Amino acid sequence: MILTLVVIVATIVLYAMERYALEYVALGSLVALMITFTVFPGETGIGPAELLAGFANPALVTVTCLLIVGHALFQTDALEKPAQFIVKATRRNPQLAAVPILVAVAIISGFLNNTPVVAMFVPLLQRWAKQTGLRASLLLMPLSYAAILGGTCTLIGTSTNLVVNGLLVSDAEMNMPQGLGMFDIA
Repeated sequence: MILTLVVIVATIVLYAMERYALEYVALGSLVALMITFTVFPGETGIGPAELLAGFANPALVTVTCLLIVGHALFQTDALEKPAQFIVKATRRNPQLAAVPILVAVAIISGFLNNTPVVAMFVPLLQRWAKQTGLRASLLLMPLSYAAILGGTCTLIGTSTNLVVNGLLVSDAEMNMPQGLGMFDIA
């Protein structure tokens, strides 16, 4: 247990230093844990196979895929045009532009991870606030709340929902082999 904690602390320190690429630190910590559990299996009997089995969890794979899609949308500015359309459509009354933008954020967050959605819309809201003379700080908290609301309404909106679903499916006592549906939470 102490060696595991040492690997975790070292990983956090290396992440914080930002001296090495995140991929190398993550892979190095995984290798360090595999070596630790191979050399010192302990009473738990966890070996490399059990350690790697956690990465095959469908919830983890789904979250990773959603992060990739969200990052792709962020890098390609795919949501920039629709957001600009909303701002232009409400040019006569700029204060009304916040409502459709926040509704769009809530809807998009239901199908993508919240963090990339917020990251995509922060620059847009900051520019919009500057153009209209509003303080951006008045819009950032509602942006966050809209993303959280949208994300909690669907199964894939947040990683927490996916983890809970994975636990429901794997726990025989819950008697839910099919798990939650996409919109059961809503």
